Amino acid sequence: MQTTCLYCGLPTNITPDKPRCTECGGDLEALITPNYAVDFYYQRAQEQAFQGDAKQALSTIRQGLNESDSSDLHLLAAILHQRMGEHDQMRAHVAAIPIDDALRPEGEWLLRSHQARQAGSRRRVQTHNDALAMTPFGQIGKDGNRKKEQRRRPLWLLPVAAVLLLVVAAWWGWQSGALNSGLQQLGMAGIPGLTQSSVPTVEPVAAPVIDPAPVIEPAPQVEAQPLPLPTPTPAPTTPPPADVVQVAPTPVTETVLVSAAITDTEVGGSVAAPVPSPVASSDQGNVVTLAESAELDLAELLRQLGEADLADLPVTANRSGGEIQLTGT
Repeated sequence: MQTTCLYCGLPTNITPDKPRCTECGGDLEALITPNYAVDFYYQRAQEQAFQGDAKQALSTIRQGLNESDSSDLHLLAAILHQRMGEHDQMRAHVAAIPIDDALRPEGEWLLRSHQARQAGSRRRVQTHNDALAMTPFGQIGKDGNRKKEQRRRPLWLLPVAAVLLLVVAAWWGWQSGALNSGLQQLGMAGIPGLTQSSVPTVEPVAAPVIDPAPVIEPAPQVEAQPLPLPTPTPAPTTPPPADVVQVAPTPVTETVLVSAAITDTEVGGSVAAPVPSPVASSDQGNVVTLAESAELDLAELLRQLGEADLADLPVTANRSGGEIQLTGT
């Protein structure tokens, strides 16, 4: 606290643990009030307790109690002793609090909570003792042995499982080898999946070499030979009627049927077939027959020769010996 020194008259700061003037060294303890001393020691002990130094806090509380018997300091000391497990010192500080003080109920609550914890622990111990008392003689040892067996059981199961796996693997390998050797003696190949222990090797298959398509030379063009027409037999010559106008004989042009030349047209790697003649072979015989008849059917002959536009003309033709007479306009 800040005050004025009684000896030098200068302002100075004093505390309950340092009551002398900082200027002249005079003793100013008489100026420190009890309430100020209690507050000073209480705050210092509280800070030390928050920092985890409970013993130093209790030492500070004792210094404050030497200066003034305060209920606040007694309650703080009781709380610290209760946390440290020193229940006798806790009861002593609670008992030092006056009965009519406002802090006495809090001190009594500390006592009741401690008694309740003790009663609960005694009940747990008593319950355990009662359970042991109700257990038949020798049952405790059996329970302990059973727990030990349960703990040991997983330990011996692991090696047994490992041995079984090794036995199964050995048996499978032996069976596979025996089966493969037996099949080889019989001249049979091993069964895939049973006798084949290694991963099959896939041999690379060479891609087939495709030869280029041969070049097809064009076939020589063959010209069709004309079909010879038979020579008609001359008929007896008869004079024509007087009213018939004679027309100079018109030589009949021989129809030459020439087949189309074979064209080497390559479509999709194949040679096109030769184009047939516009006049079929069956029609050729009809043309010859019409030409040899005495009375010519000029329209039919022109149609057979592919001259359909001339066949519609109003003209008729008659054969007279080696002559052909045309009548019409």
